[in-house]
Amino acid sequence: ALAYTTGRNLNKSHIYASYGVTLAKRNSRSTLNLVKRCKLPLDLQGAKEWSTLDGGGVFAVGVQGDITGRPITGIGLIDDPHKNRKEAESAAMRAHAKDWYNSDFLSRIHVTTSIICIASRFHVDDLPAHLIAEHGFEYVRLPAVVDDGDIWDDASTLLAPELYTHQLLREKAKNDYEWWSLYMGLPRPRGESLFGQATTCALADLPRSGRDVIGIDLAYTKKTKSDRTAAVVLREHDGDRYVVEVLQFQLAADKGVTELQALSARYPHAPMVWHGSSTEAGGAQAIRSLGLPMLRPKIAVGDKFVRAQETAAAWRSGRVIVPRDATWTTSFLDVVQGFTGVNDSNDDAVDALTSAFDELGPLRDGRERGPSVRGLGYRRPTAGLGRAY
Repeated sequence: ALAYTTGRNLNKSHIYASYGVTLAKRNSRSTLNLVKRCKLPLDLQGAKEWSTLDGGGVFAVGVQGDITGRPITGIGLIDDPHKNRKEAESAAMRAHAKDWYNSDFLSRIHVTTSIICIASRFHVDDLPAHLIAEHGFEYVRLPAVVDDGDIWDDASTLLAPELYTHQLLREKAKNDYEWWSLYMGLPRPRGESLFGQATTCALADLPRSGRDVIGIDLAYTKKTKSDRTAAVVLREHDGDRYVVEVLQFQLAADKGVTELQALSARYPHAPMVWHGSSTEAGGAQAIRSLGLPMLRPKIAVGDKFVRAQETAAAWRSGRVIVPRDATWTTSFLDVVQGFTGVNDSNDDAVDALTSAFDELGPLRDGRERGPSVRGLGYRRPTAGLGRAY
C-alpha cells in the first residue's frame, strides 16, 4: 500500500509504525526496494527514512517513538502495535500504546490522512479494540475458519486453504485463548470460568502406575486472609493425566514443610515443582532450607490465566481426570471450576495443577483434541480490524 500510494502521490508523507523500530525499519526497507524497482525519483534512501524528490516518503518508527515534526499527509500505517501476548496482557503497555496513538500519532494527521492498523488480536482491550470502540474504525476480520470456527470438522471452510490445512491449524492452535484471539480475531475476555466440567472416575479406578509430578503453590503463614499452600499430584498414564491427590492448607512454614515432606514420601520418584515470580524465589529457597530439598522452584512466564490455558484445554477435552469420590474432590473442583483469572479469591490449586501439567510437558499421543471451539457463546462482531492469523 505504501509503495503504490507513493508512486501515485510523490508529495505525500507516510508513517510506518510497529511495536519496535527494528521491525518498522525492515518493512520500510522492503517498501523502499519496491519503489526503487519502479525507478521513482528519490532523495533520502535510508531504512528509517526515505523520501522522494517531491517531498513525500516514509518515516519508520516504533509505537511510542517520537514522530514530532513528521506530518502524515498520506498513510499512517500501524503494523502489530503489540509485540506479543505478554506485552498485550500488560495493562501498562496497552495504556502506553493508546496514549501514543491519542497524543502523538493523531497530532500528526491531516484531512488527507488514511489510518490503517494491521494487528494480531491478543487482548479484548488492545489498541485495535480502542480504535474500533473510541475512533469508529471499521473492523475487517480475517478468521482462519470462515464459517463457524470449528477446525475439527474438516468440512469447515478455511480462509486460506493453500496456506493452512485443518491439521496444521489444529497443531498451531494451542488452546482456546490462542485460537479465538490469534486465529479468529475474537479475543476472549477474562471473567468466565476457564475449566468447565470435570471428567471423573472412581477413586478405585485411578491407575496404579505412571509418571508422577507434584505441582505446588506456596504460602508462608497461617493467617486466615493469606493464600493457601496447595499441592497437586498429577499422574500421566496411557496418554491421559489423573489427579491422584490434592492438599490444600494454611499452616506456618515449618508445619507446611512437614505436610509436603510426607506427600513427597508417598510419591518418592515425583519431582516437586513450583512456578513463582522472581521476587518469590527467595521464599522458595527458604522453604527448601527448612527440609524440602526436593523442591524445584521455576520462574513463571506470563500471568496465571495465560499459563493455565493448555491445562484448561486438556481438562475440557477430557484428558485430565479427577476421582469423584476422594475426600478432597469437592474443595478442589470448587477452586478449579471457579477459576476466571480475574481477582479470584482462591486460585492456589489451579497454580499447582498448572505447574504439574507443564512439568509433564505436552500431551504426547494422537488423542489430544486441543481447543474446543464449538458453543462458546461469543458474538461475532459485524466489523473488525486486523488479521486473525
